[in-house]
Amino acid sequence: MLFSLPMVILICLLAILLIQKKNGIDQTLSPGWLWLHIGLIFGGFASLTVSVSSAVMYLLQSSRLKSKHIGRIFLTLPSLDALDKIHFRSLIWGVILFSLGILSGLFWARAIQELKDVLRDPKVILSFLACVTYWVVLSLRLSALRRGQKIAYSTVLIFGVLFIALVTTYYCPVGIHKGF
Repeated sequence: MLFSLPMVILICLLAILLIQKKNGIDQTLSPGWLWLHIGLIFGGFASLTVSVSSAVMYLLQSSRLKSKHIGRIFLTLPSLDALDKIHFRSLIWGVILFSLGILSGLFWARAIQELKDVLRDPKVILSFLACVTYWVVLSLRLSALRRGQKIAYSTVLIFGVLFIALVTTYYCPVGIHKGF
């Protein structure tokens, strides 16, 4: 999706800039858990990026339809039904992968005897809260209690919290993720 491209480029640039600073943890300890953690988190983030992009497109498309002001963007965006399906599927995969990434990170921290430090890390706390909130949004969507704009708004809002957690913890002087 070309609609996601600016967000993906921004996240990649941030990753390149943020990886420059190391935090002193020996990453040779339990490298399997570490690489699994990183891969699952990136996979979850990529899927959630697609979910947010489709949610933003859904919101643009629905506002255009409600205002009955059809412009060129209306003709280039997929239908609301197609956007809802893309959003729902990518949200499912993103939440599952992100949850597994958090779980594998906890296993890695336990393997290197850093579990207490990880549980006090602001990035872990914010990511865990965002993950739980995504599960609530997903359960509301699965139960058909909420659809459409409210789910799209919540997806964008929670992703904003995750993005802020990613950026702010780089500057936070505490935590196992400082510098990542």
